[in-house]
Amino acid sequence: MNAKFLWTTITVKSIDSALPFYRDLLGLTVDRRFNPNPNLELCFLKDENGIEVELLEHKEAGEAGMPSAPANLSLGFQVESLDDMMGACKEQGVEIVSGPFEGGGVKFFFVKDPNGVTVQFVEK
Repeated sequence: MNAKFLWTTITVKSIDSALPFYRDLLGLTVDRRFNPNPNLELCFLKDENGIEVELLEHKEAGEAGMPSAPANLSLGFQVESLDDMMGACKEQGVEIVSGPFEGGGVKFFFVKDPNGVTVQFVEK
């Protein structure tokens, strides 16, 4: 049996605050946004290949078994031009927290999203 990767889930403080980063800066499109119950909102964004990021916002304390705080994880995105992405980050007020670095045939740098999730941009 083979499993197919679908998405990465990120628990955020506010979907509305996270959307400018994922939608406007990264260019992901909102695929669906809904409330499965009154205390939970989900927003799925995807890239042109259909890979998704799920943003999860708890309106109140989290339900049992559900993540209720931003997790320690990082996301990696390939970009055509690292310089262009660095410029876009600066224009959006997104602080570059590390890099740029070069090695192994790639260039990359790191930022934090509005919830403190580490995001890496890589130019191959």
